[in-house]
Amino acid sequence: MRGRYLDVIRSPDGVSRFPWRSNLVVDRCYPLLARLMRSETPLAGVAYLAVGRGGTGSGPSRSDVGLQDEIYRQRIAPGDLRFLDASGAPTPQPTSTLSIRAVIGGAELGAMPGVPQTLNEFGLFGGEATEDAGSGTLINRVVHDPHVLSVDAVLERRIELDFGETAAERSRVALTESMWVESGTVGSFGEFLPLRAIDGIGPNNRRAFLRAGLGTVDALARQDPLRPLPEFDPNEFRELVTKARLVRRLRVPRSSEALSGRRVLEVGATEPTELVSWSSGQLDLTSARTLQHALSVLEVALDRDAFEALTIGDLVAIPPMWTAPGERGPFGADLAVDAVQGVGKVLRERLIAAGRATQRLKTHWQHFCKHICYGIDKPSI
Repeated sequence: MRGRYLDVIRSPDGVSRFPWRSNLVVDRCYPLLARLMRSETPLAGVAYLAVGRGGTGSGPSRSDVGLQDEIYRQRIAPGDLRFLDASGAPTPQPTSTLSIRAVIGGAELGAMPGVPQTLNEFGLFGGEATEDAGSGTLINRVVHDPHVLSVDAVLERRIELDFGETAAERSRVALTESMWVESGTVGSFGEFLPLRAIDGIGPNNRRAFLRAGLGTVDALARQDPLRPLPEFDPNEFRELVTKARLVRRLRVPRSSEALSGRRVLEVGATEPTELVSWSSGQLDLTSARTLQHALSVLEVALDRDAFEALTIGDLVAIPPMWTAPGERGPFGADLAVDAVQGVGKVLRERLIAAGRATQRLKTHWQHFCKHICYGIDKPSI
C-alpha cells in the first residue's frame, strides 16, 4: 500500500503550489483493513483528516498512533472520496486507487488577523474516529515543511492511496525496464553521483565513507544495510544506504526527454494533464504520472540543494563522450582516476574492468562537471 499527497495554498497574496510527495502508511492501517474485511461494526474507512503543529523534532514512524500536536480535524464527505483509473482520472467504477480531497480555511484553524496558524503534520483517521482529537485509527502520517496560513488563506489538499498494483503501476514497471537499456548506456542517473548529493551525508560521514573506499552513490547502494561500517550508527547507515539505492534505481520514461529544460521541482508540482501538453503529446497521462512518482523518490533521497538544481534533462541525458582519438582536453582530462575525489577502490576497479582507466577522465569529465560531482582529492594536491 502506497500513498502520496499534493498541497495548494491560496491567499490574497497569491497561490503556492507544492509538488507531489510520498506519505507514510502506518502499521495500524493494516489491522483496520482486516477488520473492515471482516465486516466489524461500527467501523469507518477514511473518515477524518487531522492536521497539527507537531513533528518538528522527528519524522513520521510506522509505529505512530496519532499526531504529535493535533489542532483540528475535518470530516471527509463521501463526495470527497473518489476512485481513480489507471490514467489518474476519477471513475465511478471501483479501483484500487482512492483519492481524498479536503479544503481547510485558516479561520477554521484558529488564525486571526495578523496572527497566522502554522501546520507541520497531518494524518487520515478511520475506524471508530470521531470529531475528538486523537480518536480512531491512524491510517497515514506526514510531517512536512511549515505551512503558514493567514485568516483568509485556504489549504487544498489531495491525497491518493494505492491499495495494490494498478494498471498505472504495471505501466511504470514496463517503462522502467526500457529506460537506459534502449539508450545503450550503462548505469543510470544516480550511478556516478557523489555521496554529497544524498540527503543526510555531511562532511564527517562523507569522510568516513571515503576512508572505506566508498565515493559514489552507486558504491554506497551496493552495501549491505544490515552490516554498518564501524563509524556509523546502524539506523543512520541503513537509512543512507536505502536512499542511495532509491537514487541508483531511478528510471523515468524515455519520452520525458520532451521536458528536458524543465526543473524537476516544477514538473513534480504540475498536473499530469499539463505535462502532456508541455510535451506536445510525447507523454501520455500514464507516463506523466510515472515520471512524477519517480521524482517524488528523488525528493526524499537527495539533498535539497541538489534536488532543486536538477532538470529533467539531467535525468535522461547520456554522459557526453570525447570521441576524437588523440584529443586532449583542459586540465583534468589526463589525470589518473585516483586523483578524483570519491574514486575509491570499488569504483577504480570498475573503471579498470570497463577499460576506462586508460581513457582517464575523458569519458565522464563533462558529466562530472555538469553535476559538480567531484573535486580533486586532497592527497593528490
